[in-house]
This record gives sequence, C-alpha cells and structure tokens, in this order.
Amino acid sequence: MSIPTLKYKGFIATCELDLNDGIVIARVTNSSDVVTAHAESVAELEKAFQGAIDSYLQFCNECGSEPCRSYSGKFNVRISEERHKWLAERAVESSMSINDLLNSIIEEKQVNEMLKTSQPKVVLLTEHQSTYKTLSVDAFETVAVDKNAWSTQLKDSTQRSAFN
Repeated sequence: MSIPTLKYKGFIATCELDLNDGIVIARVTNSSDVVTAHAESVAELEKAFQGAIDSYLQFCNECGSEPCRSYSGKFNVRISEERHKWLAERAVESSMSINDLLNSIIEEKQVNEMLKTSQPKVVLLTEHQSTYKTLSVDAFETVAVDKNAWSTQLKDSTQRSAFN
C-alpha cells in the first residue's frame, strides 16, 4: 500500500490522518524546512497544502532566501555483495561507472512510469542533460534515437528535431 501524497510546485507532501483531532495532515518531505498543512477533509487539505507552499515561497522571497530542498543528488545505498558485483560487471560491460549505470537504470524506470500514464508520451533524454522534454506519441509514426540527438518522423513525413 502506498502512502498518499500531494504535489505542488515541485514540493511533495505525505498525507496522514489524525484520528484524535479528526483532521488530515500534509507534511512536505522534500524540504529541510518544516512545511505542513492540515484540514478537516481531503478536498480542503489540497487547498491548504497549496496555500502553505505559496506562503512558504512568498516568505522565502521576502527574506531573500532560496527555498530549502532536501535533495542534494547524493545518497548512500547499502546492497548485498552479490548485487554490488553484478552492478560492477554490468558497468564494465557497458563502459560506464557504477554511478552512470545506476543513473541510466533510474532514467529507464522514469520513462517506463511515464509510458504507463493514460496519455502515451515520449520522454526525450540526452546524455548529460538534466531536463526532459515530453511529447505526445499520437502525432508520430516513428522515433529515431541516437546518443547525440532525437529526431521524430511525423506522419506527414516532415522531420522535426527535438534537440539540436
């Protein structure tokens, strides 16, 4: 069972029920600052959460400080020796570092999750690029891929390059 979450302006909050007070609570998980919201119903909680985020961002702006995000891009993972060996072997076979291999595995997982949505999408990724572009699949017949660029063949046979 997954924990219910709310998302707004890049912030993610977990939701929980407080049976003693009869309220639902949202706690932001991706900020080192404490940002919470509470309400008497789920419908009200979403509005309260958005209001809390807007107030937090306004406060940061007025103070001249950046909102605190808790993701640095670095984390430690403890795995079995067998998995570590498997990763090291796959990395060598792919001429990659273990870090680059794990990044590619995570990117693949992100693409698979996006493809499971009701509206099929193509997620465009390039090596060493931190931004992604998403396009609707409906307009495309084929998608050609190489390491340096993506191009798409539209149904009317014109070429469009997603990146240059």
